[in-house]
Amino acid sequence: MAHAEFFWAEDLYALELCFQQALLRRGLPWRVYVDRGLIFQAEVFTRACAELGIRHISGTPGHPEGRGKIERFFETLQDQFLRELSHHPVPHLAALNERLAAWIEEAYHVQVHSETGEAPAVRFARLKGRRSVSAEKLAHVFLWRRVRRVDKTGCLRFDGNRYEVPPGLEGRRVEIRFHPLHLERLSLFIDGRHVGDAVSLDLAHPVYRGLDRVHHPEPSRPVEPAIPYLELLVHRRRQRQARAMSPLRLSLLEDPEAMPDV
Repeated sequence: MAHAEFFWAEDLYALELCFQQALLRRGLPWRVYVDRGLIFQAEVFTRACAELGIRHISGTPGHPEGRGKIERFFETLQDQFLRELSHHPVPHLAALNERLAAWIEEAYHVQVHSETGEAPAVRFARLKGRRSVSAEKLAHVFLWRRVRRVDKTGCLRFDGNRYEVPPGLEGRRVEIRFHPLHLERLSLFIDGRHVGDAVSLDLAHPVYRGLDRVHHPEPSRPVEPAIPYLELLVHRRRQRQARAMSPLRLSLLEDPEAMPDV
């Protein structure tokens, strides 16, 4: 499992966020196999795959066996993670995703697979020739795009907002590239060439109105105690992360008094 995450909506933006995390964690695959759902066939997703050198393959209608592996994962998720979680629900989405990541890395990835005979983490570590990608590259290729015309005064309107563009673009059609959560500034392109940025003059809608509101930043709330088993997995994951980042903090995390009560 390259990456998994819970979202409040099953839409294109959620797919982008999850897919980008998978690419940053595991590198670029040569192929991605998806079904024919609208979000998997969306222009922003298929174009990003092409620009990253990933072959976009769609499943054949009427052949569900092609989705057998992901269905088996969901079955394991249901039997192990969600069953454990049902006894002690967590207070918010961030806490839920932290426990999911801990379960994947500390439990699911270390279990021996019945077909391969080895744990997924061990099998992945043996792979050679992995292609890495930077966060900056992903941020660029996953920008949403629209086409608008600049008016005679050197301004353009987009999503209910008014923007000022660089001189010389009056009357031109430009491609707008933007992040749906940040409409303060838009990148402008003509024939694939960056020609400047559009700066907001009247920002009535800082977030793209076509984006589901559930993706707007969630207010922070205090984390409450959760399930002992998943808490232990979270603790183990934090230990490994701290060991990788700073050996100076390892002694603190290995203190028996720092272990959670189980």
